[in-house]
Amino acid sequence: MAFFQMLLFAYNLVHWFKRLCLPREYFQTTVETIRNDFLVLPGKLTCRAGHNVLLLPRDYHHRKTFLEAAQKIQKLRLPV
Repeated sequence: MAFFQMLLFAYNLVHWFKRLCLPREYFQTTVETIRNDFLVLPGKLTCRAGHNVLLLPRDYHHRKTFLEAAQKIQKLRLPV
């Protein structure tokens, strides 16, 4: 039962990520597509001037969408 609940929670996280952070063309995509396009990428996490910086590959196809989604994530707030 706990495993099923964790799967459901993970699915819901990806669903709301699509709805709140990605452009409309991703609304009907599968979890596998989201994982391949945005979660499994060969980036490098470095520390510059005391801040963590994610360096994306130069030839990353979804760079613009990834950066727009990151900005939308920064703006998300819980309702009061």
